[in-house]
Amino acid sequence: MKTNQIKAGGLAVVLVALVTFSPVAFAAAQSVSHGVSVSIPAVLQITADTTSFTLTMSDYVSGTVSDTKTVLYTVRSNNNGLATESNLVTAKMGIAFTGIDLKADPGVYTKIGGNFSLAELSAAEILIGTLDTALMKKTGMTGTGKSTRGTFPVVYKAVATADLESQTQTQTLTITVVDA
Repeated sequence: MKTNQIKAGGLAVVLVALVTFSPVAFAAAQSVSHGVSVSIPAVLQITADTTSFTLTMSDYVSGTVSDTKTVLYTVRSNNNGLATESNLVTAKMGIAFTGIDLKADPGVYTKIGGNFSLAELSAAEILIGTLDTALMKKTGMTGTGKSTRGTFPVVYKAVATADLESQTQTQTLTITVVDA
């Protein structure tokens, strides 16, 4: 019987050891999950390197052409849904000059980033009136074709359409970038 007791005692020690170490080997766990959102704002912006400028005529007779002023524009857009070849940048006068045409000659777009470019609408000078007049169009789309960041110059000049009296005319020129 002594042998049985020793065996039973040894089995009890083994059972006690298993019960004692089991929770460590099979510990319970809990987790928490998070929904993570990153919000990217829609950006549609055009800025210029100058706020106003003066074009000076050398004479007052019809056909006289003023000096020129180059304005550098920066465009930023990241949600542009327009199709390729769509007019993207427009210009218009609030009120037309009297006896004077304002002409614009857009230059080459320098893309800094994004997945579409811009191109001048015409190689010729563009007459700016009181209605939206396209200057630049959307081109070169890759991927989604919704974002661009870059610069382009526009050279402005005035042309007398009549003999003019000595004066200074001031009007508002608005340049607009559109995304839909």
